[in-house]
Amino acid sequence: MSINIKQVSLGILFISLCTPAFSQQVMKPLPKSKNAFIVIAHRGSHLIKPENTIASITEAIDLGADYVELDLRTTKDGHLVLLHNDRVDGLSNGKGLIKDLDFEAARQLILKGKDGSLHQIASFEEALRACKGKINIYFEF
Repeated sequence: MSINIKQVSLGILFISLCTPAFSQQVMKPLPKSKNAFIVIAHRGSHLIKPENTIASITEAIDLGADYVELDLRTTKDGHLVLLHNDRVDGLSNGKGLIKDLDFEAARQLILKGKDGSLHQIASFEEALRACKGKINIYFEF
């Protein structure tokens, strides 16, 4: 199969001409940063508090981050919760996959901070309430 260089070149030219116009229509400017550069708290401020918890979000807000990056997973009964891995092992006192637990079972799991504080797996709704008007959100699925 021979590739026609002219067709490939025209295709690349077409894509390069369309991309800026398309991206200008879709992309909106980022909210103004509080800092000289944009600070994103990965999984919240998780050095002391457990990652992806309301406490880690609150700490990121208190530290002045512009964004908080949070990971979403789905429970067995379809609730969105904050959790990076698909397994609860290691992060909590439970074992297994989050998709095999219903929301109430997931809420019973205990996440322990490095300061000894105890936390629950947070729901998507709780995260939105914690962030509203205080910090921008970058969700990862």
